[in-house]
Formats: sequence, structure tokens, C-alpha cells
Amino acid sequence: MATRELHRLKRRDLLKMLLAQCEETERLQQETEEMQEQMKVALENYERLKKKLDVKDERLNQKDSKIAELRDQVKALLAEKEAGEEKLHKIEVSFYQCKEIFEEIQKAAERYMTKPKKHNAGKEPLELGRIISIRKKQNYG
Repeated sequence: MATRELHRLKRRDLLKMLLAQCEETERLQQETEEMQEQMKVALENYERLKKKLDVKDERLNQKDSKIAELRDQVKALLAEKEAGEEKLHKIEVSFYQCKEIFEEIQKAAERYMTKPKKHNAGKEPLELGRIISIRKKQNYG
């Protein structure tokens, strides 16, 4: 209201207006206090939740570092496994090569044993002892 209109009002009307303003002010003050209380509760909840999230974030970070560590261990184990498989393959190749050699020796021994003994009349060949010991090794080892 303009100042002129206020001057025209009666005292009683001015007091009513003042009383209405006071009531409105009190109501707004009470709303403000309620809102501040709600805000305080909300901030407390926020801080409590923030602490919980910080704890969970820390746990997640620890788990992430543990996962990274385990991944590194898995990579190392896979590398060891591959190296072991390579060694196993080399051993297997060596085994088959030795097997082929022993088979050739066996065939040679069998051929030698089946040949007539015209070259070695009355003598047991020295190589026969070696062939027999090779056969024994094959059977036992």
C-alpha cells in the first residue's frame, strides 16, 4: 500500500493490519524453523550416508587392488603353465626320439640274432652282451 492510503486508514484498521502482519511473520518464522530442522536432519543423514559410502568406497578400492593382484598371479601362473607345457613337449619329443632309437636297436638285435653265425664261428659276439643289456633296460625302465 502506498503511504497515502495508510494515512487514510483508521487506527483500528492499521492495528488489524499490523496484527495480521505479525501473525504472518510468526507463521513464516515457524515455517523457517521447521525447514531449518528438516535441513539439519537432512544434513545429518547426508553426512551419515557419506561416511558409509566412504567406507564402501575404501572396501571397493581394496577389492579392486586385490583383483588386480590376483590377475597378475593368474598371468604368472599361465606363463608358468605355458613354460611347463613347452618343457613337457620337449621331453615328449625326446622320449619319442629315444623310443625310435631303441626300436632301431631292437630291430638290429633281432636281425643279428636271426643271422647265421658264419662270421663268428664259435664265438659269442661282444655286441650281443650290449644288446641284451639294452633289452633289459627297456624292459625295466
